[in-house]
Amino acid sequence: PQQNIPTRTNFRMLAPWIATLQTAPNGPAVTQFRLAESLTNYQILAIAASAPDQFGDGESAVTLNKPFMILPSMPRFLNLGDTVEGSVVLQNQTGKAGAAGLRINLPKDSPLELLDAVERQLNLPVGPTELRIKFKAARLGTAQFNLTATLLSGGQLEKDGVRVEFPVSITRRMETVASAGMAEPQQMERLKLPADVYPDHGGFSQTLPPTHLTGLHQRFA
Repeated sequence: PQQNIPTRTNFRMLAPWIATLQTAPNGPAVTQFRLAESLTNYQILAIAASAPDQFGDGESAVTLNKPFMILPSMPRFLNLGDTVEGSVVLQNQTGKAGAAGLRINLPKDSPLELLDAVERQLNLPVGPTELRIKFKAARLGTAQFNLTATLLSGGQLEKDGVRVEFPVSITRRMETVASAGMAEPQQMERLKLPADVYPDHGGFSQTLPPTHLTGLHQRFA
């Protein structure tokens, strides 16, 4: 079932950083660490020091992959009202074609409005297959895509799940208006607020100096 598929959420770039590691008397150093859940190639770099002037380094690499993988390509952010198409690549590395299913899960309070089907069923050939997902940024907040997929190939059921998050914000153009005058003995200013102001952004401030000398330092600077 799609709801029982573990979801990959940890995609940090550095995994891990070990500042100090003591070697054994004959040279080897052993440690354990948990890699991130990105299905990619990680480069391992080690730098060793012994005595005041003895240094060395070594490199290696490790590749993480699965027989069946979801590789999403989503925007890093959206503006309110944007309508876009995201890309999801289903990578079949089992060596055989099979029946695949993709499900898109959005939280109930998601700022996104899905404009495509929630589920896709297809015959998946060997290699990568791209699917497009159309959606709209309907509200402000953090968008979250939970993608789960299955592949039945050669009698073997493969699964993968990925969670992708990005913000939905709004581009706001600020306008500043200033007015000055003298209160002798009184002065009235009328303010008319625009109809399309943002209630959570901007504000109003006033300064009432007691003398005409206020601000002269700016003229002689």
